[in-house]
Amino acid sequence: MADIQYPFEEFMRHVEELTPLLKEEREALNPRTEEDGSVPFEWNVIRVFEYMRPLYSDERERQYKMQRYCLIMHYLAEHFSDFDQGDFAVYGSPKVGGLVGKHLFKALHHFFTTQDLSMMGHGPSPQEVLELAARFREDTSVEP
Repeated sequence: MADIQYPFEEFMRHVEELTPLLKEEREALNPRTEEDGSVPFEWNVIRVFEYMRPLYSDERERQYKMQRYCLIMHYLAEHFSDFDQGDFAVYGSPKVGGLVGKHLFKALHHFFTTQDLSMMGHGPSPQEVLELAARFREDTSVEP
């Protein structure tokens, strides 16, 4: 595991700041979109890099946090339909996006910041994430 830490509160601050920024830029710049109306994954990575560059002067720290953020958000996007149940997440539409429960974010953050990525393969199963998210929801004393 890396010696760099990425606390959950810091990750959530990035989510809260980047989500509206990415949405606003996507609408204003109208980048070339995929057939389904989404923007290419690379476009988001570039925007996340530009956001994090002034925040972290240490390149290793910046790269670590950028990678983890992008992995978490990409995994969430890929499995959103699996999480669209109960109070874990709700998907509205491509235009309005979705809502994600804090306990789901906490579970995803835990998996992608505490495990050796080379040993994870394609990542945890959506069921494993949901089980951990349920534990975080039910027991506020459980910390990642």
